[in-house]
Amino acid sequence: MLLREVTIKNVRSYNDDAEAVVEFPEGVVLFEGDVGSGKSTILYAVEFALFGTAEVKGSFLLSDRKQSGHVRLKFSENGKELEVGRGLVRRKDSVAQERCYIVEDGKRTEMSPADLKERVIGLLKFNEPSNPRAESLVYRFAVFTPQEQMKEIIQKDSEDRLRVLRRVLGISEYQLAAENSDTVEQRIKRDAYGLKRASEDLEEKEALASALSSDIAQFGKRLPILEEKRSAAEAELAELESQSKDLVSKREAVSNVASKVPTLERSVKMLTTAAKDALDKADRLEARLKDQYVPFIEEFEKRKTPSERSAGALDEELAGERREHEEKTATLRVLQNQSEGTEELLREGKCPRCGREIDHAEFGDRAAHLASEIEKTRAEVLLSKDKCSALESLRRQMAAYEKDREKHATYSKERANIKLDISESRAQVWAYQAELTKSTRDLEAARKEEERLKGLAQEIAELERDLGTSRRMRDEASLDLQRALAQRDAKKESLENLASELMKKRSMRAEAQRLGGYQSWLSGFFRPAVEQIEQQTFMQMNARFNHHFQRLFSSMVDDIDLGVRVNENFSPVLERQGFEQEYESLSGGERTSVALAYRLALNAIVQETGASGTGELVILDEPTEGFSKEQIHKMRDILAELRSKQVVIVSHETELEAMAQHVFRVQKVSGTSRVLAA
Repeated sequence: MLLREVTIKNVRSYNDDAEAVVEFPEGVVLFEGDVGSGKSTILYAVEFALFGTAEVKGSFLLSDRKQSGHVRLKFSENGKELEVGRGLVRRKDSVAQERCYIVEDGKRTEMSPADLKERVIGLLKFNEPSNPRAESLVYRFAVFTPQEQMKEIIQKDSEDRLRVLRRVLGISEYQLAAENSDTVEQRIKRDAYGLKRASEDLEEKEALASALSSDIAQFGKRLPILEEKRSAAEAELAELESQSKDLVSKREAVSNVASKVPTLERSVKMLTTAAKDALDKADRLEARLKDQYVPFIEEFEKRKTPSERSAGALDEELAGERREHEEKTATLRVLQNQSEGTEELLREGKCPRCGREIDHAEFGDRAAHLASEIEKTRAEVLLSKDKCSALESLRRQMAAYEKDREKHATYSKERANIKLDISESRAQVWAYQAELTKSTRDLEAARKEEERLKGLAQEIAELERDLGTSRRMRDEASLDLQRALAQRDAKKESLENLASELMKKRSMRAEAQRLGGYQSWLSGFFRPAVEQIEQQTFMQMNARFNHHFQRLFSSMVDDIDLGVRVNENFSPVLERQGFEQEYESLSGGERTSVALAYRLALNAIVQETGASGTGELVILDEPTEGFSKEQIHKMRDILAELRSKQVVIVSHETELEAMAQHVFRVQKVSGTSRVLAA
């Protein structure tokens, strides 16, 4: 990957609402400026454009008091020119990404923040997750590590370091293959165990199949006997049915006579009950008419209406009288209030507002007049109240009268209906009595005919009993045969199903044995082979890394007593005169040398292996912190050794200008950063 150009607006100190455009030539590029001038912000903007806010939060990037900002980055990968852009917008409680896009082959595609990160990781061939919240550790290890995090690489937990280095160096596939082989082996083991458990009862099922075959053979001997028994029962039944044909007409005569007697008996009983019920109903209706309806109708017809006026007219008159009563009552209260005020003035002798003396004669006449008006109005109020009471009483009487009049209309209608029901009930009584006389005569005739045919009925009954016995025997023989056939067919079906199940279980047992062979191959050959290849590859890379690490460190530090190396876990080991030394005991320049040598050694390995799209670019943030003048001058040789096409350095050391091919000065004026070509 090679950087071409970054455009920044409202990101940290680039905050004047204008776009700052920074170009990145190939070769060694130096961004030089004072501490806090905005140099590192350029690097953060590049990282944000590529990967979003996983490493650096949006609230850290967006300039203070700015509502929105954006970054556009142009870069190339394997000769392909690309452009990505991301926007920032301030919301109520947070800063979020928006307007994300990528330009490929001249075509712009809008994307979500997560999709854009996934696409960039794919283009750069970074072996890391595309989760938008996951840190881009390959980029942070192999390309750009912020100045304050450089030394953290040295002190990072060995397991975390190894996990990232596996991804950076492109050998995580071996560990992934080993882990996947474990997963596959466990799956095969689980499947083989399941197949083995499923086929455990194979021998039991085979024994059951043998027993079913034996039972089916026994049915082959039993079925002819049952068939012969059923044929004999059917022959006997046919003989009895032939005898019964001669008695068909006689049986029908007996049946007809026998069926008439119960029917006629029920008819006589029903007619007797119906005639009695109709007569009782007529008597009850006449009693109800006499006791309930007639007295009320006759008594109401003698009454007179309480008033010639309608209920509506009474309601209107009552409403008017109530309004007049309320008005007179209000007038009475006003007069009483005026009288009380006048009496108070007479007692005080002067006006409570202006304090002027009052005329007792004038206010005395006024008080007497008000007293007279109060008495007159009180009499009118009482009279109005009496009128209201009288009208309310008359209205209640009218309501009661109206209710009774409605009841009178209902009762008059019911009286007419009851009289009609009485007439109908009397007519039914006469009809039932005539029909009852006829049914009684028919019943006597049927009983005489039934007595005459009683002997024939006995003969028919005996033959029917014999027929019933013969049919039961025939049915039992048929049922026994059907049951035997059903049992045989069920056993045949069970045997067929069992044969299919046996085939499956035999297949399962064979599959379990086959999977067992795979499991043995994975655990006994594949996993050890992958682990051995990974170990050898890792050891080779470790040796190459150690070579570069020691060479680079010795070129920065002249102390022959101080040496460095990495152990098998790529953890730095510091030795002074043969004794291991803690990293924290080193001077500032020595610690920076260790961190820088580690970074550059890693970059050298990446270039040698071509593991990911990071070998062309190296970004160094304040790489000479704590260096002496002599060490800074040695950076020229180190930079010359780097085989990266583009080296971007951010530093406040002016001595590095002579070592760079392109120098840009970063200045901050009135809180706003500017990038100027030197």
